[in-house]
Amino acid sequence: MSGQPFRKAPSLFCFALMMPRGPEVALLEAQHAVGAGIFSCEEWRVFSNVSTPGSHGQFQTSSIGGALAVPRGGRFRSLLNAAVFVRVWRSVFQEGCFRRHAWTAKVDPDTVFLPSRLRGLLHVHDSGFHSAVYLLNAVSKLWGSIEVLSAAAVETFAAGMSQCEAEVGCQGRGEDWYLHLCLDLLGARAFREPLLLAMRSRGTSGRCNGSVEVALHAFKRPAQLLGCLRRIVATANDSDAAVDALVSSWGQLAPLRLPALHEEDLTAASLEHVDVHV
Repeated sequence: MSGQPFRKAPSLFCFALMMPRGPEVALLEAQHAVGAGIFSCEEWRVFSNVSTPGSHGQFQTSSIGGALAVPRGGRFRSLLNAAVFVRVWRSVFQEGCFRRHAWTAKVDPDTVFLPSRLRGLLHVHDSGFHSAVYLLNAVSKLWGSIEVLSAAAVETFAAGMSQCEAEVGCQGRGEDWYLHLCLDLLGARAFREPLLLAMRSRGTSGRCNGSVEVALHAFKRPAQLLGCLRRIVATANDSDAAVDALVSSWGQLAPLRLPALHEEDLTAASLEHVDVHV
């Protein structure tokens, strides 16, 4: 599906994996309603284990089949979801939409994501389709909140998927660590981008006020996520082109009946009983 009209390079193909029920549905519905997040990329997909036609103004989902529930494990009790995302990436390879764009971004539904800021960062990586490059969003790490690969890196991943399954293996791994190990094995180059991701700790504002990052994680309620976008727009530098798409669709926030939120309201505790109706 197409999001914003094709415009300044580099163009983006963006996708998310969504549980078919629960908070991720509401998070993506809220973003879709205002054309934010992955829905302001040139082309986007939402994957789940069920297909929906996207009628009545809702977004369409593409099914990867099978179960999505996975156990937690490891030192940080993270989701051991590598095998699930192997199915997602196989669907990405099969559909081939990424080949129409210079870069691909996988974004979690609970992540505030500004594609225009990502385009600004990617201008310094003049690889586009030609070099297998991916971005690290932490010190020497790739976290699953946002994963950014050049088109050539996705092609490299597709060609080497069987090798990765054999030599890296999905068992006991989270998808981000699996992807990191796999791309390294296949010879893709990693570049650290300090402004790619800000992590939101419980009880903090998420650095929405005056933030400069491409993505902020994690926001578990639509009111939190859209409230963060509201603060980003309100405090953005006048020369920050990243908020253009948000400002142009800002009037669409009114029908969502979003509560008026202040920066200090954006904490897990204070938003416990705040919701947004879509």
